[in-house]
Amino acid sequence: MEGDRGLRDGRSRYENRGLHVFTLKWGKVRTLGEYFDSQAADRALAVQAGTGLDEAAAEPIGS
Repeated sequence: MEGDRGLRDGRSRYENRGLHVFTLKWGKVRTLGEYFDSQAADRALAVQAGTGLDEAAAEPIGS
């Protein structure tokens, strides 16, 4: 995956590998699981929040 992985502080980078697991039935997605390094995401969000990006400090969206 190519692209800008730099965070707003100008020093940090964010890379997080993961995968999605789909269950299909009759060509439609029935379930979707997302698996990634949540601690790496938390660290990157903390950097973003430290630069003033309010959304990075918001509560997680629950289902």
